[in-house]
Amino acid sequence: IYDCAMSPQEWPSVLQDIAHASGAFGAMIFDCEWRGATERVALRYCSAVYDTALVGWYVETHNAPEVCDQGRFAQLSSLGDEVNLIRCDDLYPSRAELESKANMQAMMQFGVHYRAGALLSKDSAAMDRFALQFRKEQGPIAEPARLLAQSFLPHVAKALSIGRAFQENKEQTQALARTLEAVPFGIGVIKAAGDILYANAEFRALCDEFRLMRSAKAVLRVETLPLAMQSLLRSARDHGKFGARPLREAAFLPGRIESTGLFIEISPI
Repeated sequence: IYDCAMSPQEWPSVLQDIAHASGAFGAMIFDCEWRGATERVALRYCSAVYDTALVGWYVETHNAPEVCDQGRFAQLSSLGDEVNLIRCDDLYPSRAELESKANMQAMMQFGVHYRAGALLSKDSAAMDRFALQFRKEQGPIAEPARLLAQSFLPHVAKALSIGRAFQENKEQTQALARTLEAVPFGIGVIKAAGDILYANAEFRALCDEFRLMRSAKAVLRVETLPLAMQSLLRSARDHGKFGARPLREAAFLPGRIESTGLFIEISPI
């Protein structure tokens, strides 16, 4: 389960294992998010046995009654801090009333006759909903299986929470990388000795043009930089000496052709 925090592509097989251990056909993790004035079900992960296109059609076609059912699941599951896995037969006063709903009729046509659902985040009920689904021959979830599934779900909840932080960081990093690749000047992150930790395409091109790299290695030839710049690499205390004239700290590195060259700024991170 915890491997999924770093590798979300593992969720389909892990969810299938949880479903199998619970006597279910499959398992899903989804959100109930607001898009404008409409609350919508949004699938995040599901067992490998599902046809995601069919799941998408179901959600699009039966969103309103499904949101209503999920509201009932959430209400019943919301008590206390523990994970409460709720049977679908507890949503309405009778099984007949449950089966009269359009979304339930559609699910039964697909072979799903019973469900169980739970909130995996009681800090934000809009996200991390969990569901098990059962075929008619499997019947509703038995009490021992329900308790077993509930013993897994706190770990699923924690892995989802950790994974979200990693995913947000990954998305921010990717967005930053796209931005840095698009700017019309070179940007690099380097160590004092010249080791290049990050360089955008323009930085690499300028290093090549002005022969600032040590052979093919990702190392800047610091000794070719003006002495003033070398001192800027040693300590953050060497920065800011020009006070309110910060542009004077930029160094000019002449090129091989007269009146050409590079202006180079160095900043501590």
